[in-house]
Amino acid sequence: MKKNKFRIWDTNGMYSGTPGMLEDAASMEIGQAVWNDHNYIKMQFIGITDQKGNEIYEGDILKGFKQMYIPSWDGFQSDSNNYHVELDEEEIGIVVHQTKGFKSEFVIQSLHEDKHFTFHEISRMEVIGTVHKNPELLNGQAASFLKEQTVM
Repeated sequence: MKKNKFRIWDTNGMYSGTPGMLEDAASMEIGQAVWNDHNYIKMQFIGITDQKGNEIYEGDILKGFKQMYIPSWDGFQSDSNNYHVELDEEEIGIVVHQTKGFKSEFVIQSLHEDKHFTFHEISRMEVIGTVHKNPELLNGQAASFLKEQTVM
């Protein structure tokens, strides 16, 4: 059975590992027996890496994800259902976890809308920071994301 991996952010820095490892590290680092939900923000590993081999977690800022559908041409006719996807390298967004009813998924949230991608498409993107360490990369969008995360 695959173990979930998490990364934890608090005002002192970023920690990563499995849930048990993180609680032990917190006890040693801060001197507390157990962290409670108000002292940190937990970010789950989504199970894939970016184009440079970096693990992708909730709260990561990705570059190059805006979908552009380009019609394919077979030399005879253009089929409206025959597209290939190009990723815009200039667009950035935040990896978020969404739960709706029984459905749980990771999506990329931009200023305009949530995007759904295949693992292959996500692996072609690049992690350029995290919403907690690099909020300046989001041009003001980080504040609304952080507010949503603390409410959950």
